[in-house]
Amino acid sequence: MINHLALVLMIALLALTPHGASANELPNLMCTINNSFVFSYDTKEPKKAEKNTIYRINDKKLYINDQEKKEYLYDKVEKEADFGRYTSAYKTIIFSADFSTANVVHVSSSDTQISEWKCHQATD
Repeated sequence: MINHLALVLMIALLALTPHGASANELPNLMCTINNSFVFSYDTKEPKKAEKNTIYRINDKKLYINDQEKKEYLYDKVEKEADFGRYTSAYKTIIFSADFSTANVVHVSSSDTQISEWKCHQATD
């Protein structure tokens, strides 16, 4: 079982690991969760997240469709630093050099979610 210290270290490594997408312009993408864990501050126990959420990035805006409600605009996507790091509201998104995968950390007042996204370029 992952303990609290291991989770904190995992988040720190995700946030600081360079992945190389810095030179490329953010393309329009469709992404799905490949793997995801949620750490609840109440239970202090990580659990595997099972949602089938679809993330769509279009014109540097992140749209979310969690299949429980209609797609909605989450927030704009902004480049934060080199190495493919972007933010969108409470999400930090670190893309691979070819934008085919991303490591994502979402921090809220109740939990922290760490996800791996699988992405492909969206067609209009």
